[in-house]
Amino acid sequence: RAVARWGRPAVEPVLVSERLPRPEDCMDEGWAWFYTPRGDWIKAVLPVSPAYTHWLPHYALPIPTFTETP
Repeated sequence: RAVARWGRPAVEPVLVSERLPRPEDCMDEGWAWFYTPRGDWIKAVLPVSPAYTHWLPHYALPIPTFTETP
């Protein structure tokens, strides 16, 4: 159902010990999502803390966009 609704399957986190993000996994500024020891996802640029265990490509998590109201 998710693929039919959103057009692609969910992205699975990648272990940092398996591989680090490649350029195609990162946004133009070089960041991707990393899982922190506190239990949340943050945007980070390589090199990252050795405590981070998993990563996701930049497009995996939605970023809210804000517009200013007049």
